[in-house]
Amino acid sequence: GLLKLFLRELPEPLCTHNSYSQFIESASTELTNEQKEIKLKECVNSLPIINKNTFKYILNFLHTVTQSQNVNKMNSDNLAIVFSPNILVKKDSSPIDAMLDSEACCCALSTLIKVGNTL
Repeated sequence: GLLKLFLRELPEPLCTHNSYSQFIESASTELTNEQKEIKLKECVNSLPIINKNTFKYILNFLHTVTQSQNVNKMNSDNLAIVFSPNILVKKDSSPIDAMLDSEACCCALSTLIKVGNTL
């Protein structure tokens, strides 16, 4: 709860409003998993330095959480469902817009959590 609160209270999301569409496009279902990883890593590396370093740290932490998924039931997909609404936020979006993009947001974050220790 505390990490989600921290992310929610940031003046701008870790994945900045300007980079939102790049993250969504990088999670396209038309891409292979390897292509998604490459494009998403590029998105992370294009973030402002403070956002990038914080995001990489959180992704590494979430990747570590998944290492105990047989005990805590939190795999990368479950963690993405919990955290994506606080990390990938579209500026001035309606709840309907957020719902429409939720699958792509979860896909993007889940992919990044899986490779979180290699960023």
